[in-house]
Amino acid sequence: MFKTQRINGFAILIGTLVDLCGSVAPVMAFGFIQGFRMASQGVPEAERQARLTALFQNPVMLLGGLVLGAAFSFLGGFVAARIAKNAEIMHSGVVGGIGTVLGLLFLASPESGPLWAEVAGILLTIPVAILGGHVAGGRRKGAVV
Repeated sequence: MFKTQRINGFAILIGTLVDLCGSVAPVMAFGFIQGFRMASQGVPEAERQARLTALFQNPVMLLGGLVLGAAFSFLGGFVAARIAKNAEIMHSGVVGGIGTVLGLLFLASPESGPLWAEVAGILLTIPVAILGGHVAGGRRKGAVV
């Protein structure tokens, strides 16, 4: 009745790394560059921290981070599905699930943003990753997506 599918751990690992590294690395690099720029201008440490906090709490930055995170969740789901070559939705859903769990863990940290941005990111992760898997599966099978 039900056909069992093997889970490809490598596909899930690579998809998760694409999602996490792609979502986190640009934000960290941007923060590092801004901090370095301010330090080179002689801005005191406490003021640098306050400016960076204000910058990352800016609604435009929060929305940009949300879009960036969603794009990399899509890409992570897509990559996992393409590597797995079967059960695309399942593999991309697992990638999204891992991202959601990590997002929930981050929610409890002092570095988390406003609740609305964190909740939006958490709610988008699984559906966007699954969409990536759906697109990957459709492209692999030659369907027009």
